[in-house]
Amino acid sequence: PASPDEWAGRDPMKWLYIYGVDGLSVSGGGTIDGVGQEWWARSCKRKKTQVPRH
Repeated sequence: PASPDEWAGRDPMKWLYIYGVDGLSVSGGGTIDGVGQEWWARSCKRKKTQVPRH
């Protein structure tokens, strides 16, 4: 989503979450666009209380 506020019910600290996968392969073109400014404003670099847990 364009805004972290639209991430209702999900953990905004995990913008890409993969669990229990073996042998993952990602290929092809394209861009993962995190719509930076809204998300970076909440990053753990700016808010030390939001350090990733994993």
